Amino acid sequence: ITNMSMVNGMYQTSLPQFLGLFDNSMEKSEKSYFTETRIVNIVEYLTFEVFRYTMRGLYEQDKFLFTLLLALKIDVDLGKVSHKELMVLIKGGAALDLNSIPKNKPAWVLDGTWLNLVALQSLKAFTKISDYVLTQESKWKTWFDDSAPEEQAVPNNFWKPEDGMFRLLLLVRSWCPDRTAVQAMKYIGESLGPKFAEGTILDMKDMLEESIPQTPLICLLSMGSDPTSSIEGLAKRENLECHSISMGQGQDVHARRLLDRDMRLGGWALLQNC
Repeated sequence: ITNMSMVNGMYQTSLPQFLGLFDNSMEKSEKSYFTETRIVNIVEYLTFEVFRYTMRGLYEQDKFLFTLLLALKIDVDLGKVSHKELMVLIKGGAALDLNSIPKNKPAWVLDGTWLNLVALQSLKAFTKISDYVLTQESKWKTWFDDSAPEEQAVPNNFWKPEDGMFRLLLLVRSWCPDRTAVQAMKYIGESLGPKFAEGTILDMKDMLEESIPQTPLICLLSMGSDPTSSIEGLAKRENLECHSISMGQGQDVHARRLLDRDMRLGGWALLQNC
């Protein structure tokens, strides 16, 4: 989560935020008399709660990256993915020099793809894959030319279903970068569970349950979107007063009065167009 600040400086998180989610997970996760089972239940509940909480604060373009990083981080910590495999997934053959590797590649294989394959075969599971491509070129070209190669049988048994989706992700990332996102979602579903691979829907009720009166909720809106009706509807269902004010020149005085009133008497102050 903290690493997302390197993607966008706005993605800042704090320990109190996490502790709030942890306390919520302790309270709402499934109870058990067995300590090990109870810990597993808390971890599973907390993982999904942190996922949903974080996804709500990300731009749409960064949500996929966060989900993939979450799956990779967990699998690396569990020993399911090695550091070497992670580096191959991230860098591919970018660190290699085309002049330092064998140049007898098939004409239809791009230079970048060939570098990726050379890097890939440094992993035990893909040893000498470039040799197989050279000796059984037609099989690999047929697989490569398919519109969805990740759905087809991989030549020379370099991947079988029991090998898991991450190994296939490594292969697809090396061969077909344009299909990497599709295969990555399958890996996420296998690693974290199907609910992590599905899109998250903004739920005002969930936001209310996670919030505290001392911390304001800030909505960054795309052009044309307006959550006012949803916020006012939720306030009505919760039997709370919601007072809105459209911010502009000179409106800060009225906004301060509104905040002071709601702090004393209770209710929501909705400041629009901030």
